[in-house]
Amino acid sequence: MSRRILFLLMLAFTCAFMLVGCGDDGSDGKNGVDGSDGTDATLPKVSSVEQCSTCHNDIEGTHYTAQGETEGDLQVSGTPTIVNNEGILEIHFKITHLDGKPYTEGFVNATNGYNANLYAAHLTATGWVNYAGGTNGSTTISTTNRTTHVYSAPGAAYIDETDAANGDYVAKYADTTVASVSTALDYADLFANKLNRFVFYSRVYAHDTNGDGVVNTSDQQSTINLVIDTTPDGLGSMSGGTPAFSRDFVGQEACFKCHNDKTGIAHGGRNDVRYCEVCHNTSAFGVSNPKLDLPALVHGIHNSHEMGEDGFEWDTDEFIKIGYPQSMANCVTCHNSTPRYTAVTNTSYFTYDTCMTCHSGWDSFGDAVVPSFHNSMTAANTDPTSCNDSNTCHGGAAPDRTFSDLHGELEKQRSTDVAYSIDSITFNADKSTTVVWGAFHDTDGDGVKDVDETVIDVSKAAATTDGDLLFLQTYKERIVDGLAKSDGVRILVGYYGQGSDDVVVYDEVTSDTIKTAGTDATKSGYTTYAGGVATTKVVPTAANLTNLTKYNVSKGIVGIIGIPWKFNEDDDTYSNVYVKSVTSQFNTDNTAANTAAAARKAVIDYTQGCYDCHGEKVGIAIHGFDEPSAEAHGFDEPSAEARGYTAIGNVDACRICHVPSVAAGHYPQQSRSIDSYLHAIHVGQPTFASYGSHTIEYPQNIANCQKCHVAGAYEVPDQTKSLGGIVAASEGGTTADQAVYGPAAVACGGCHKGAAIAAGNSGEVASLNTHFKTFGYKVLTADMPYIDVLDAVFELLD
Repeated sequence: MSRRILFLLMLAFTCAFMLVGCGDDGSDGKNGVDGSDGTDATLPKVSSVEQCSTCHNDIEGTHYTAQGETEGDLQVSGTPTIVNNEGILEIHFKITHLDGKPYTEGFVNATNGYNANLYAAHLTATGWVNYAGGTNGSTTISTTNRTTHVYSAPGAAYIDETDAANGDYVAKYADTTVASVSTALDYADLFANKLNRFVFYSRVYAHDTNGDGVVNTSDQQSTINLVIDTTPDGLGSMSGGTPAFSRDFVGQEACFKCHNDKTGIAHGGRNDVRYCEVCHNTSAFGVSNPKLDLPALVHGIHNSHEMGEDGFEWDTDEFIKIGYPQSMANCVTCHNSTPRYTAVTNTSYFTYDTCMTCHSGWDSFGDAVVPSFHNSMTAANTDPTSCNDSNTCHGGAAPDRTFSDLHGELEKQRSTDVAYSIDSITFNADKSTTVVWGAFHDTDGDGVKDVDETVIDVSKAAATTDGDLLFLQTYKERIVDGLAKSDGVRILVGYYGQGSDDVVVYDEVTSDTIKTAGTDATKSGYTTYAGGVATTKVVPTAANLTNLTKYNVSKGIVGIIGIPWKFNEDDDTYSNVYVKSVTSQFNTDNTAANTAAAARKAVIDYTQGCYDCHGEKVGIAIHGFDEPSAEAHGFDEPSAEARGYTAIGNVDACRICHVPSVAAGHYPQQSRSIDSYLHAIHVGQPTFASYGSHTIEYPQNIANCQKCHVAGAYEVPDQTKSLGGIVAASEGGTTADQAVYGPAAVACGGCHKGAAIAAGNSGEVASLNTHFKTFGYKVLTADMPYIDVLDAVFELLD
């Protein structure tokens, strides 16, 4: 019984006793008048905590398994072999389950219902050419001749399952150029001086996953991918002769940095980029639709966000528009080795047609200076060699304008060795924070300022020599062609609440504040310099002075975001230098300098997560857009929302502002908490209409949590260490529209509610919210302030 209820009961008894009293003779006195009806005692707004882990105690097991559903448990085991059996091409291979047991079900039977396909092509000087035999050079494995093992017609193919009991299969193929299957293949024509490729593909229902006793189409699918290249010395070997032509431009490992190697890239689980070359070539699509040639298709899809309002028109009135997560000028992302990058940027490829695989027209070159005479060039009137001839602009006479140099410039900027440093943090008695910070040339790339690495003067107000870096300009001082290109340094100080690793409130100092208030020691932004290194004071706002006590703050985090501008003396211009944001934690219960707090538990694997998709040199760069992306996001003039890239490559820096104590400003049914935010983004939830209903198409199975997370770091949040968050139900929601949910509801809801919203399933959203409330809590902020909800939850947890 609560103290409040007990107090009310005692008060009632006391009042009743006083009203009744005692008679003069000791007898009971007469009854008093009836009192008015009392009111019910106020029930606590938080009566339970989250119980999610009771049922959801193996997130890693359920989610990471789900991401491989289309792969199932089958694999091509060992090394396939190729033989010539009286003019019939035979590909021998073994299929096993992942535990090594042979797969015996076969490919084309009545219960699984899936045929297999065999594709064949050879390489010429101009690219891949399909062999005849079915659509795009493919032929379907016959289902009618599996018993007799004979071909019904030249060009037919079938799979021999004689030894399926051992998991051994043979895919057989006869080229359609021969008169009959009894005639030997014309190897002199077919294989001499050519690299030949054969692709076997099938999706089967691998095992009885639904437990109905048979393997059928309601069971889990497995994809069989088999690619074999043969060289000119014959079919009996996979190595030997050297082809007259070779083509190795893209490594499939580059594709799998963003795409899932389990579920494949496209067309139902195909997970080898060599598949794509066999079908998407000029032989198959060059006449009917040149945009389906592989370079045109891949470049068009990945740069579709910069190809006008509709995106990339890959077929008549059929468009694709995705948000590629880094610059397309960073060619080495896909052409991921020096030989590959050198090959694709060879001057011979610098033609009009090549340019237009990425660019949709001469007006889509962004900030690049394109001479006006280019506008008259079209596919019809441009000689393919006129661009790259040794006497023209992009040939040997002008090496600074070659293909590799033009596209390498951005990579050079993103590969800069400039880095930020936080040298010390002092939390002062007046609750201000003094940060000693600067920048340096990180020549060894470890992010640590060593004694032999050059310090960069962050105090410069103007550039004087080529390569000078300016840190303290504001986005309003960096306007080019009507658009702010970037913003200077911002210093963030976030405060962790309730002993958690979640920032609840933060303070911020901008470049403008440092410059205008930098001479007043009493104000936030006061800065002094010694050897180009800055010492800046960050004073909490009046509200945050109260918040530091209210949220029991004992630890904080400092972040340095924003980027410098580099002066280019040859043309008196400036360019962005992308510098990763840096963070450092500190304790508030110790006022000595360098009071670093224990590092937060690693949750994100930056290398395989953020950097794989967003670029290793910089990572994701947000808060502003360069042309033409700005226009696509509705920004046509400088504003606080178009201030250029500022927060770069460090999710911990994002966490300082993306706090659970505020509802999301972009996404309905989400918190501003970083987990809720990032999950909503990557699951494809559209933003509020006022933000353009913007969505992204995540190139993986969202259930592959380990694409971003460290193994073991994405189970249900520990409520003693993670805070619940405020969620807004609708756009522009007020306190009447906002509620506090538990940390699991916030984190898991980011994905699950986001997916439901993306699918337009409002019933699912309502059901999830009911589930989160039933097995956790939901308190309207209009009924109870956020901090009081946290206090109530932690009291129940104690």
